[in-house]
Amino acid sequence: MIVKMKKISLVVLDREKSESLTELRRIGVLHLNNQDSTSDELSDIEEKRLLLDRSLLFLPAVKGEQRKRDGGVEEALGIAQEAARLIDEERLRTEELERLSKEERRLSVWGDFNPADIEYLRQKNVRLQFLDLSPEQFAALPENLRYLKIEKTRYAVKIVVISLPGESEADFQELPPARMGLGELQELIKEKNSSIKKLHEELHKLAENRSFIEESIKKIDHTIEYEQARAGMGIEQSLAYLKGYVPVGKVEKLKSTAAEQGWALLIEEPGEDDQVPTLIKNPPWIRIIKPVFDFLGTVPGYREFDTSFWFLLGFSIFFAMLIGDAGYGIFFLVMTLLARIKMRKAPAEPFFLMFVLSFSTIVWGALTGTWFGSVYFAQSRFLSWMVIPIISSFGADSGFIMLICFIIGTVHLSIAHIINFIRNLPKLKAFAELGWLSVIWGMYFLIRFIVLQLPLNDIGLWLVGGGLFLVVLFAEQKGSFFKGLAMGLANLPLKLLDSISAFSDIISYVRLFAVGLATVKVAESFNEMALDIGLAFPAGLAAALILFFGHLLNIAMGALSVIVHGVRLNMLEFSSHLGMEWTGVAYKPFNDDIG
Repeated sequence: MIVKMKKISLVVLDREKSESLTELRRIGVLHLNNQDSTSDELSDIEEKRLLLDRSLLFLPAVKGEQRKRDGGVEEALGIAQEAARLIDEERLRTEELERLSKEERRLSVWGDFNPADIEYLRQKNVRLQFLDLSPEQFAALPENLRYLKIEKTRYAVKIVVISLPGESEADFQELPPARMGLGELQELIKEKNSSIKKLHEELHKLAENRSFIEESIKKIDHTIEYEQARAGMGIEQSLAYLKGYVPVGKVEKLKSTAAEQGWALLIEEPGEDDQVPTLIKNPPWIRIIKPVFDFLGTVPGYREFDTSFWFLLGFSIFFAMLIGDAGYGIFFLVMTLLARIKMRKAPAEPFFLMFVLSFSTIVWGALTGTWFGSVYFAQSRFLSWMVIPIISSFGADSGFIMLICFIIGTVHLSIAHIINFIRNLPKLKAFAELGWLSVIWGMYFLIRFIVLQLPLNDIGLWLVGGGLFLVVLFAEQKGSFFKGLAMGLANLPLKLLDSISAFSDIISYVRLFAVGLATVKVAESFNEMALDIGLAFPAGLAAALILFFGHLLNIAMGALSVIVHGVRLNMLEFSSHLGMEWTGVAYKPFNDDIG
């Protein structure tokens, strides 16, 4: 359920705005309007946060317990600055190492020599030229040229031309002179590697403070929130003011505090154009679906509908049909139990959601006789009594299962239009939803006829035609009846396209059958591969590995299909018929919670 909000305008004395913000944060009920506010203090704090964030990007992860510190944000900033210095130093030394390594590769072909000896010979008019020639250039060298061949490959010839006093030199571009010998260069590379290693050790030591830096980021975020609120307050002469929203149930708390503090307070209903935050409150058994919404990052608009219950119901059914295997359901159940035992302090909602999804998968898998994709389990006397033959994964009527998918889709989309009908009453436009409901069921009968070759009769066409008539008559009713009717007739082509979209939306629910069947077939294939190898040792070990990794891969693919298909049917097909845009902003009260 989306909680009703009140729009708040609060006025305080300018000289008391800091104290007022502190008191507002203490009671923690007001969601402040988002404002683009800046100040010197805010810019300084945001720069500090950026430094802390940057340190976390570069500090390596550390296993096990990390160092505990009682220091404040300034100490964390000192650690971050030291990490930044080490990172910059490592970058410079790494660049230098790359340059030295490149030089080492260049000189390694020529062997180890002292560049000072080359310069000494040059002073005595004995010149050594280091040349890298193509085979054609090498073949064209003068016969009287004195040289030493160092290396010859298919593509290049490296030589050292020796020119004594009075002799001509080779007319080719020389290689750059070496600044140091190969041995000296290799020693320098060792030193650079050693220094970089020491920097890594220092960074790993600093990384023991990661949790301390993360906690400091939370503290600095808390400070940023306060400074944003402070900088965002409007000023009129000696008064300061701000605006925000408060849940209806928290208004009295704000009113009593305002009376105690001497604040001026205006409470009113939010306007149509106001960006009102969304606060959702549901019973614990519905709230277990919240982790999915948090994962998707979706929030319904304040004037939209809370789909939590219907999302949970649909998602549980879709999850069960997409995974489709009772054995996998047991695997999910056991892993969830183990995870819950290990993480007792973690929020309970994700675990209870997985319990629901696991049990729904076990039930569907048992009804279809699917246990790790094995027909032997399905036919065993301990499990076969639960199987409904017409939907069995082995030898069932695929057309009937597809029909079930179409029925699920039709009912699912019908719920959306029934909700809209109830929400729009007593407006005339509510009856357009009954028209869409009729269109949905008419499309269902057309799909049965087109896809499954079942008898159509005339009911499908009458439902579509009658439904479109209601849509044209009532969909645009906003005042004058005949003006709304004219607008409805003008928009008839768009309504026809929407009805075709409804046809494809129902068809899309067949993915529950297709993906579920694919999961079973993949599991069955891995089982057959393992049986073909045999169960005797050592072939049995290979068969066990195939079964383990094969089913693990199939489970991972099934989980991915749930995200792609199970979520889509709720977030796209169902939500679009419900008119959801998911443009909401989550209610976030200005409070003392550091996070």
